[in-house]
Amino acid sequence: MKNNKEINNERLLWLTNATEKTLNMIINSDNYSGAKAGSQTENRFGIFIRKEILNGIDKLLDTDFTEFIIYDVINKKIKDAVFSDNWDKNIKVSSIAPEPTEFVKIKISKNILEIFNYLDDENATEVFKKMDVRDVILYSFSGANNNRFLAVSGVYKRNKNFFKNDADFYKNAMTLFAATYEMRQLFEKLSGSLKLEKLNKKLNLINNLAYNLSLAYCIEYALKIFAEALFSIKNNKKKNIKSIHINIFDSLHKKTLTSMIYLRNKKPVFSHPVDYTEYVGNCKLFSNNIIINNKQCHRYTYAKNNNNGIAGVYNRFKTDESGEFGEADEQFIIAEENICGTVSTALKNVLNNNNDKKEVSFVDDCEFHGTDGSYNCYPINISGCISGSVNIESDDDAFFSKNIQGLIAEIINIAAPFFAKLILMEYNKELAITDSLTGIYNRRFMYEFAKREIGRAIRNKSPLSFAIIDIDKFKEINDTYGHYIGDGILKEFAADLQKLFMRKQDLITRYGGDEFIVILPETDRDNAVAILNRFNHFVASKVYMHNKIKNIKINLTVSIGGSSFLPKLTDIYAERKKSKNKINIPMLIIEELFKIADANLYKAKERGRNTIVI
Repeated sequence: MKNNKEINNERLLWLTNATEKTLNMIINSDNYSGAKAGSQTENRFGIFIRKEILNGIDKLLDTDFTEFIIYDVINKKIKDAVFSDNWDKNIKVSSIAPEPTEFVKIKISKNILEIFNYLDDENATEVFKKMDVRDVILYSFSGANNNRFLAVSGVYKRNKNFFKNDADFYKNAMTLFAATYEMRQLFEKLSGSLKLEKLNKKLNLINNLAYNLSLAYCIEYALKIFAEALFSIKNNKKKNIKSIHINIFDSLHKKTLTSMIYLRNKKPVFSHPVDYTEYVGNCKLFSNNIIINNKQCHRYTYAKNNNNGIAGVYNRFKTDESGEFGEADEQFIIAEENICGTVSTALKNVLNNNNDKKEVSFVDDCEFHGTDGSYNCYPINISGCISGSVNIESDDDAFFSKNIQGLIAEIINIAAPFFAKLILMEYNKELAITDSLTGIYNRRFMYEFAKREIGRAIRNKSPLSFAIIDIDKFKEINDTYGHYIGDGILKEFAADLQKLFMRKQDLITRYGGDEFIVILPETDRDNAVAILNRFNHFVASKVYMHNKIKNIKINLTVSIGGSSFLPKLTDIYAERKKSKNKINIPMLIIEELFKIADANLYKAKERGRNTIVI
């Protein structure tokens, strides 16, 4: 029987593959505006989003049916419904009706992610109650084009317990399905529009944006494409957008994935992401659909309080309409190294150094500090959750006409499903390369990192060192104290590795069990020995104590086997030229480094452990 980790890994792999497969199908369509009706691509794509994804959900959740309803909010009717193969096999009746059932009306009316007993629901449809449909997992959320989605999976004639992990997976999978459905609808719409002899600028913009976003495999690249589309917008006076600031959130896991500031005709700057909790909790954008200009924000200036001995203490002055400052109305402590964003949710700042007087000028509730032109702030809505913000500034105080606001909103709606996929892919990639116990990288990422660093070492003729670190007699700790204590020690040990190997270029990974691998770029053998000896002494002198259980004090030692590499370009390229087959030089070197380090690890153990051999 599979454990939770194996189940989660299987689901993660499935989500990643499904996401990449749908993107590939869009990219490889007969033309980039969408597959032609009746074409082989269209049929494959249609079958995939209508069956394969829902069938995968049934399999991975062990459910007997899945139904996905697309509801038109404006016309108050069901536009479409998609069923898994298990629906036809087990339920054998369609739930599509001219009028939604009471159950559908109630469940689809608000955002829900819940697990419940269908038989106990007062609005459950009688025909399904009689069929003995029981435990159900349900997700209802908003989409683009006035769509609302309702996804229901469940079992019949048996009981099934769903858990939080099931709900998280269900939300991710159904968000993927909805985004795929919306993209397919978008491309079909664009395909029809392209039959017109003359294309206006708006259609060209939207068409190119959708196509280019479909090619994006990382969120940063997608944001550049998205920002360039916005920068192409001009008003009747030929005025443009001056700057764009975009934040992308993983709302399910409540964190910021990336933040981008983009000034016209300059390269985008990907800043340190804003604090998700602070931003969402304080920014007025998250209580309104849109923020227009300066009407809801107040301008303040924070001046260094030179009378206070504590560094980073500022007086706050409110500005009146004439630009004059009143008396200081409050004091704030602002971190010197990170002034931007430390008070409320301000994201931009102006720093003036006149006569050694430091001033920080910004707006408490908005990142635009009283711009001379105009700005609008828009939410990025994905599956009923605000998953980002788009903040746009122009020098023209009348730039945001009704038509331009509508076009920006349309561009955001087009981009949202692509962002949904990429957010999911970013999260999946992070999980796929991270060890679930210790939180550090796993062996999968280690090989990718090693290939890249070996290639760089060859190009730059720089050294690289590799080490396998094994905790001595760790099995005895598990046998004596149990795996719960052992896991706690592994977590603390991994944290110590991260503290001791502080250089940005170093990589620490958990290879498996109590074995860890360290890769030290630009480090020759002598320096590697010094670094590893320092870590060896640190571990040997430390007492590991479990936080929750008193009187457990454990001393550890480690055995370390290492190897070092100084590339000889002449020999490597000569070998490549001689070979008829393509040789993956970095992989050959990695395998050789691993083989030498592994042999040296066993030598270290033979010498009595608590030893380094390199």
